Amino acid sequence: SPMRRHRPRCAAMASLSLDYLQHIGLIGAQVVSSSAPLPVPLSQSRAVATSARPLKVLALHGHAQSASRFKGKVAAVTKHVKSLAQFDFVDGPYPLPQGDDSGESELGRAFTWVDTQRVEKNDGTWTRYAGLDRSLEMIRETDCDAIIGFSLGAAVLATAL
Repeated sequence: SPMRRHRPRCAAMASLSLDYLQHIGLIGAQVVSSSAPLPVPLSQSRAVATSARPLKVLALHGHAQSASRFKGKVAAVTKHVKSLAQFDFVDGPYPLPQGDDSGESELGRAFTWVDTQRVEKNDGTWTRYAGLDRSLEMIRETDCDAIIGFSLGAAVLATAL
């Protein structure tokens, strides 16, 4: 597919190694990284520890969530690595209509990464996604060093790579 040939700028800039993810405590979250390994694990890299600026990390929430909810879920991690990484939590480009499965409640609006009004379904299961191009473009246009994604956010990120 033509969309898979172009890697996001930020994913091409840095690759999160398993050592680094263990070091900063991201094990257990769905993390998608560039396929190109780093020559030295980031946990051993002096450049990360002594960098003039923290890594800029784009954070993609799951389906029927929001940037603010995802930020709350990983607050302990972001607090632990605040000297190493600055997280940019963004909402998916498609707000979900208010309803039973929208996830909208006292927690605020809910968003997703695909156009749920246009997805193809078979027995209630999504079989063909729609509107991914808008999400992929949003990711590609973001200036960052790394990306993490949860659930559908991770799946969309994998598509972008």
